[in-house]
Amino acid sequence: SGTVARVVGAADVAAAARVGAVAVRIDCSVADRSEASAVAAAASEHGLAFDVGFSDAAADVDHVAAELVVGELADLGVRGLLFKVSSDDIDDDDDLREVFSAVGGVDAPGVPIRRRLGLSASEDV
Repeated sequence: SGTVARVVGAADVAAAARVGAVAVRIDCSVADRSEASAVAAAASEHGLAFDVGFSDAAADVDHVAAELVVGELADLGVRGLLFKVSSDDIDDDDDLREVFSAVGGVDAPGVPIRRRLGLSASEDV
């Protein structure tokens, strides 16, 4: 057991490793693929497990962008991918189903992507 640190940048990952964190949760946007990959690579270099929490509403993300970032993060070893949902997403779940269908089909090493996906409730739920 150990500490899980929330991070937004590679410098945060290094600081978390210095204080003994065993894992990090990366907070980022689906659109910030290069930043998300850089932070994930830093976590891997420091031997830290990592999860990603996307700040975008799941129903509003571009499916192609989501597939690309999920594929890159999976290649780097992401444990979990949390997509934010609101009460609107729950009431009208077609967009939510579409994005989960798109990213769930990403081919990745290890645990299937569908088993790494999760939902994170936004403030209005």
